[in-house]
Amino acid sequence: MAKLLRAAVLGPPGSGKGTICKRIAHSFGLQYLSSGHFLREGIAANTEAGMLAKTYIDRGMLVPDQVMTRLMLPKLEQLQNHSWLLDGFPRTLAQAQALNSLYQMDLVINLNIPLETLKDRLSDRWVHPASGRVYNMGFNPPLVQVSNM
Repeated sequence: MAKLLRAAVLGPPGSGKGTICKRIAHSFGLQYLSSGHFLREGIAANTEAGMLAKTYIDRGMLVPDQVMTRLMLPKLEQLQNHSWLLDGFPRTLAQAQALNSLYQMDLVINLNIPLETLKDRLSDRWVHPASGRVYNMGFNPPLVQVSNM
């Protein structure tokens, strides 16, 4: 049996985690696991963790560590026989410790992006509310024209 790879890409919003993770996962045949995707999925499915996360998101707050770990760790358990790449998790030391208690990480990439670059990227960012897809109006606009942004 081939060795399983456990990896994560860390960085601030706008650093390119999602873009890079998708490319790496595709190139190396890894399961791409986005914490944002699992948050949206948990909310849409009305799971206990999803509804709890929604109470924080609706108030513009970060989802607490214990809620994020309760949402993410069961997903990782379902993929125990697969290689995976995490995007957006862990975000804090407590989340990293919870992850480390279950899995030995093989690789962690931390994206260090200048603040001015992050500001430029985020000021042009647009998220499609229904799907959660992220666009950049400067270099990755949606295929359908967007009005009333």
